Amino acid sequence: MVERIDPWSNELVRDYDELFEKFGLQRLPASLKKKFGESRLFRREILFAHRDYDEFVASAEKGEPVAVMSGIKPSSEFH
Repeated sequence: MVERIDPWSNELVRDYDELFEKFGLQRLPASLKKKFGESRLFRREILFAHRDYDEFVASAEKGEPVAVMSGIKPSSEFH
């Protein structure tokens, strides 16, 4: 597997199963793809995995407070 995954490299991930295991990822279910319609992000498999998305959806559907944090220092300084 690639030694390090970051937005600046061009290394190809060759073993997605290892990636799923290492980061605790789950494949996106077909129901999620249907829910958001025909998106090129799903079609081109740019979006292909999640962590606990089902728990997020369940909480949101119950009206519980939820939040999405994305892009906050995932790999570098704030941007």
